[in-house]
Amino acid sequence: MKDGDATQGAFYIYEELAQTSGGTAEMLNGQGAAEILLARFPEAESTLRQALEKNPQDASALANSLVCATLSGKDSSSYLK
Repeated sequence: MKDGDATQGAFYIYEELAQTSGGTAEMLNGQGAAEILLARFPEAESTLRQALEKNPQDASALANSLVCATLSGKDSSSYLK
């Protein structure tokens, strides 16, 4: 299995878990991280925003949001506050 295939598989698992359980911040963060690895930055940003709506202090979602903004060339300063 190639790394891209494994990442795609992880994305599908997180996506399914988020849809069936209502999506906890942790599940949405995992999905967002997989989307970053797949270079799906707009989707990752949206997913991570949902995670932060559920838990605004989630350190992993904040860190992944910062990474996503940086990789997509957006201003990441709001995540540093």
